[in-house]
Amino acid sequence: MNKQNVFGRSRLRLMLRYALVMGGLVIVLLFAMHKTMEWAITSEQARELLDTADSVAESQAYYELHAGADDETQLYRSTNDRLFYYVFDGQGRLINFSRASLRIESFVLDIVTAWDAPEGEVRVFTKTNERGGKTRVMMTSQTVFSPPLPVQTVYVGKDVTAMYNG
Repeated sequence: MNKQNVFGRSRLRLMLRYALVMGGLVIVLLFAMHKTMEWAITSEQARELLDTADSVAESQAYYELHAGADDETQLYRSTNDRLFYYVFDGQGRLINFSRASLRIESFVLDIVTAWDAPEGEVRVFTKTNERGGKTRVMMTSQTVFSPPLPVQTVYVGKDVTAMYNG
């Protein structure tokens, strides 16, 4: 009877160890999958943002070179209300824009004022509101160079709060 109890106890210990190891592996796997999915989504959003920055820069150059033309097809029009851009000249004056949501516009303009990222680098900025909710904005910048006109800078961004909350 004592031998059965020894085998029963050792079987129980092995079963518990196996359950702990498998549980740990599941937790590690879930964490790795979550981080991988977050990276994939973020990199896709960043690629979209860089493509938008290119489009806005090209449209702004066209707009500046053909200021009297009424060809609206060449101007950038956002089809996504989460995308926004601001174009500033070398003296910091606003030249053109597609406004961010009023809810985040002051946050975005604060980011632009303190911008220190290299051109083409995409960054995510986070702001916590008074109720504890987080607002996340992904932004990049690009220089608009269309001689003989002065150099301008386009700041393009996207409200990615829903991506992080979903």
